[in-house]
Amino acid sequence: MNHRTPVIIAGANYLSGVTSWANQLRTALADHPRYHVQTLYIGRRDNDSAADISVTTLPHAQEKLRELAPVVVLPNYVWPLYLSGLEPGIRCIGMCHADDVTQYYRPLCWYEPAIAKYIAVSKECASNLAQHLGCHSHDIATLPYGVCVPSELQREYQTKPLRLIYAGRVTQPQKRVWDFVPLVEHLLRARVPFVFDIIGGGDEFGPLQHIFSARVPAADVRFHPRVPHREMSAHWLNHDVFLQVSDFEGTSVSMLEAMAHGVVPIVTAASSGIDGVIRSQENGFVVPIGDMRAMAQAIAELANAPSLLEETGRAAYRAAQPYEMNLYARKFAGILDEVMAAEPEFDHRIRYGRFSPVHPLLLQQQQIAQQQAETAQFNQRPVRRLLKGGWIGRGRSRSHRNLRGNRHAA
Repeated sequence: MNHRTPVIIAGANYLSGVTSWANQLRTALADHPRYHVQTLYIGRRDNDSAADISVTTLPHAQEKLRELAPVVVLPNYVWPLYLSGLEPGIRCIGMCHADDVTQYYRPLCWYEPAIAKYIAVSKECASNLAQHLGCHSHDIATLPYGVCVPSELQREYQTKPLRLIYAGRVTQPQKRVWDFVPLVEHLLRARVPFVFDIIGGGDEFGPLQHIFSARVPAADVRFHPRVPHREMSAHWLNHDVFLQVSDFEGTSVSMLEAMAHGVVPIVTAASSGIDGVIRSQENGFVVPIGDMRAMAQAIAELANAPSLLEETGRAAYRAAQPYEMNLYARKFAGILDEVMAAEPEFDHRIRYGRFSPVHPLLLQQQQIAQQQAETAQFNQRPVRRLLKGGWIGRGRSRSHRNLRGNRHAA
């Protein structure tokens, strides 16, 4: 059997779009003849972890990559792991998962010398990342996520009650989960029959659960901690409407997964990954960011029209077909081929210009290499030991011998 190049995808051990994407990609490429995709989790050991490689610290992860080289690594948001891309035999792919300067564009620019190729998950992410990268912008590939799409849609819909679901990180930055509170209040005032399941984990999970109990106790809002990704298909099929109230996204994996199972997406007009996927009032609904009244009206419209609910859900299923995971995996393997075929080194003068300053990361690596060379040269010098009588060893000078003679003479 031919040796397969390891492809290591770093991430975290919780329900998120990146985790779901990594697990599905690993499964889709399990039998690939050239690449062996594995997931890497860095942190406290967890018996529930589904990662192939689990280490406790970043240095352990870096050492593991050295052992696996030649290897391709996708550090994702584990930013210090990008430094491994400057080591022999390790090539990094920079994933731009969201349309955000702080979370992705700036870090991806900083680690640019260590990155062999970029993948942006939407056309908006690709365009904005290119503006930040400049000379390296030609190395960006646009590839929205792939998800598992059932070969046929077999499910039932219901409106009494309408079953709503959110699955993902329960956080306020980006995800705006506190907007669910006024949304539920609007639904109660409109007397829309519903149940709302919130699945995931995050720093707002407990506080949000508490405020729902205190502020809207009549609402049937149920909180569920993270679940293994393999169980999510059953959850999608048992719900009718997917809700997302984000400020920004890349291309939402949970939205695509919901659509793949015929769940109607009702989402806010996030800055990326919505246009071209959802055609409002045809295969889903798009409302302005923060406008929970408009979202409640879209939910009420579906609750009052069972035929519209099913028609829109089946349109969502058809719209998910181009994002089928096996098709995505073939495109992703093509990018891996490009990375492996590319020259491992680049001409710094061509990339940065003859008179441009050296990138700080490269300058740091040059200083480290120089220090390592000086240390190695020093270690090759003759060993000398300091004894009571002075320095002895190879190259002992006459002055030492004369010193001994002078002491005897004295």
